This record gives sequence, structure tokens and C-alpha cells, in this order.
Amino acid sequence: MKLNYITDIGANIHSGGYSLRNAAAFDALSASFGARYFGPITPRSLLHEKLMSVALRRLGARGSFHFFSASRLARVRREVVAAGALTSDALFFHGFTPWIGIEPGRPYIAWNDCSFHDYIRIYHNSEQFDPSDIARIEAQEANWLRGAQAVILRSRYFADRTVSQYQLDPARVFSLSNFSTMPPPETDSYSGAPLFLFMSTNFSGKNGPVAISAFEKIRAKHPKARLAVVGDLPPKDKRRVPRVDWVGFLDPSVPSEDRRKRLLLAEAACLIHPTNFDTNPAVLVEAAYFGCPVISTDAFAIPEIVAHGKSGFLVSDPQDADAIARHMEFMLGGSGSYNAMRRAARDHALSQMTLKRFQSDLVAIVSEQLSA
Repeated sequence: MKLNYITDIGANIHSGGYSLRNAAAFDALSASFGARYFGPITPRSLLHEKLMSVALRRLGARGSFHFFSASRLARVRREVVAAGALTSDALFFHGFTPWIGIEPGRPYIAWNDCSFHDYIRIYHNSEQFDPSDIARIEAQEANWLRGAQAVILRSRYFADRTVSQYQLDPARVFSLSNFSTMPPPETDSYSGAPLFLFMSTNFSGKNGPVAISAFEKIRAKHPKARLAVVGDLPPKDKRRVPRVDWVGFLDPSVPSEDRRKRLLLAEAACLIHPTNFDTNPAVLVEAAYFGCPVISTDAFAIPEIVAHGKSGFLVSDPQDADAIARHMEFMLGGSGSYNAMRRAARDHALSQMTLKRFQSDLVAIVSEQLSA
């Protein structure tokens, strides 16, 4: 049975996040089923629709969600048809919402991180958008998912939410574990250094200023404590904080930068990740591979990665620098409880959250659907 893989982004195993998962999924489906890749299929929004939406929101009114306007969805459909992407026995769609204007006419499987219902509320201020426009997109997505042979989410949390939001048959909704393509080290080699990490692609959105504030509270008690900020950085005038190393982005495809990232994870007492918006961040998995505990937010699918008090700590308020600092204090104690936390983080990641586990589970789901 021929399988076509349809996506709106490129597959880059080194890019992290959504693109990394796209690459890992296609590699597995290509090896197991000879899947053919169609993408990235992503026509631009019409300029006047985009400008109108932006202008309305800047004026305090509600704009439309132009990226999934009826006209753009129609152009997506035309590009998919023109590419020959629908000419196969079965289809695998990476992402939900870009494809809701398509009637495939054959069995299809849909996979995404979360529903549009959650996406617009996690990553956008939904109050800035016309509620009737949001309702239109959600209704189309719900109808499209009901027609799918199987629906796959990247966590049990978002799978359950999507079933509830769109009244889907739970027997046709599956979830996959998170993973990273970063090879885990053979052992946890932490030496006791008082180093904290903050790693993100969005310094403000992941509450970098709160992490800095919590670190300054710790540094007042532990003058030798250090913090490394990896990824997105604040403006230069905001970087005048003692004992903070502003590393910036590291490209894992460059051997020297990959080694530096791995060294930071191996040396760190803790990863601080008090995020305001996320789904199921892979950076928490990477930290766990090295036995590095995490302080993160008790929200989204994060509790599927971090067990509070066992493999890390979860705070209810990601803006609470005092609570984060209290947990950071524990990480510097060097106690038996801290060492047990490192073991628990690493054991869970290596048994449940690996690329091999992700790909084998995905292949098993797709194989069952194709043979049905």
C-alpha cells in the first residue's frame, strides 16, 4: 500500500521542535512503508488579509486569523492537488489545520502537537481575534479530524483534550511520547558544579527575566553559582548580570557547538524552564538524558516529562521567582535526595522518551491503520 506524507514545513533533524519531529516521523514512515514526501506546502497569506488583521488588532479591534482564511485554505488545497500528493492509497498529514480545506477521498491519518483550539490559546492572545473566525476554523478542523482513520497527538494530555474539544472517537485517537535526537551519554557525569541552565528559543516567552531574577536570589546566598543562557538572548543592555554566561544559539550540526551544548547539560545542576507557552518541550527531555533535573511549569504536557518532587519540580505560577529560587536551592544541596532525582530523571527519559520509542510507536499505529 502506497503512503504519501504531506507537510507544510521542511524536515530538518537538527532544527529542533516541530521540524525535528517532522523529520523523525518521515524517516520512520519512509523506512517502514516507503512513504513519499510532499512539502513544504505553504502558500503565503494574501497581503490584504494579513494587513487588515494586523491593523485591526493594533487598533484594539479583533482581526481574523488570516493564516487559515478560506482563500488560503483553498490555495493550500490547489497546491496539494497539483503536487499529486493525494494520488496514493493512504495519506499521512503532518499537522491538522493547514489541511482542513481538503477532502482527501481516501484513508488518511492526521498527526499534530495539539488542536487549533489549544494552539491559538497557548501561542496567541485569542482575545485579539474574531470569535466567529476562530469558531469557523475549529469547526472545520473538528469535521476534518472526524473523517480521519486515526488522529495522533504528541502527548496524552493533548490527545485527551482534543477528544473532548472536538467530540472525537477516543478509540481512533493516539498519543506519542516526546524524544530528542541527541544521543544520551553513557552515564551521568555531573561533578557537583553550581551551574544552572536556561535554554529557549524565546527568552521572554519562556520567562527568561523570571529565571534571571530567581538566579540573582540564589547568587546572593551562593556567590559561586553560575547561570548559562543558551538560545535566544535579551537585548545587550539587559545582560549586565554577574556570573551569567550569555551563550546564545548553538547549532548541533556543528561538532564544536554540539560538544559545548552537551558539556553544559552534563555540568548543570538544573535546567530552569518556567515557560508561559508550550506543548511538550523537547529541551526537558534532553536535560533528562544527562540526569539534569528540571524546574518547569505545572501545565501543558510537561508533567508527562517531569514528575514533581521525583525527577524535578513544577511550579503553578511561572512568574513566581521565589518558588523557583527555593527549588534551585535544593539543587545545590548535593543530598541523597538530589542524586535520586537525577537518577529518576535519566531513567524515565531513557526508558520512555527516545527517538527509537517514538518511531516504533508511530510505525505500530500506522501499520495497524494500513492493515485495517
